[in-house]
Amino acid sequence: MKHIFFIVLIGSFFLWNACTNDQAALPGPCGISGEVSFSQDIQPILVTYCYFPNSNNACHVTGSPDGDFTSHAGVAAKAASIKSRVVVLRDMPSIGSTEGATEIANPCDITLIQTWIDEGAKDN
Repeated sequence: MKHIFFIVLIGSFFLWNACTNDQAALPGPCGISGEVSFSQDIQPILVTYCYFPNSNNACHVTGSPDGDFTSHAGVAAKAASIKSRVVVLRDMPSIGSTEGATEIANPCDITLIQTWIDEGAKDN
């Protein structure tokens, strides 16, 4: 009988502790906590790697047959392709195809892109 009381007492302690020990959610991979923002997280990556606003050799700009990444609408329309090429195949950006194009060196940038797309590619 003492063993049952002891087990119930310990079980009650853990249950009570779980219900009263509210902690903030820990950040996910690369420090992501909460929703990934298009304007704050994704657009700066696109400016760096996908279109070059200060270059005559810009890719993925307005009118580009490969997609316009200068606006949310253009990026969201190509979200599946971006995920395939940038996240899965990792063959974009195409190094050497455009002056200034460089490989996405920071794996967290790739994680941010994947998370944003997986969250629905929201205009936020």
